[in-house]
Amino acid sequence: MLGGRAATWSGGVVWALGQVNFLFDRSAGLYVAPDDLAGAFGLSKPTLGQKAKQIRDTLKISWGTPEFLRAEMIDANPMFWSIEVNGLPYDARALPTEIQVEAYRQG
Repeated sequence: MLGGRAATWSGGVVWALGQVNFLFDRSAGLYVAPDDLAGAFGLSKPTLGQKAKQIRDTLKISWGTPEFLRAEMIDANPMFWSIEVNGLPYDARALPTEIQVEAYRQG
């Protein structure tokens, strides 16, 4: 990641984060057309797509990586909030605070 054009790397980062946050899906609320995003960086869609894949693979970014998701995406996905207590699945947001704190502590 030490070489290459700044526009390619920065565009690839924005593209990668946009992909996992459904930025290119008109129905997801926040939307940008892929052509517009590529144009903003002065690059082609294939170039940004390839760089985004490299970034996603290197940093292990996916829709299931909460560190890279918008808060709205996390709130909308019940899987992020599902924890197991005594063998049963629960929505952590509905559990007592002390269990939520322990779940957070355990990651």
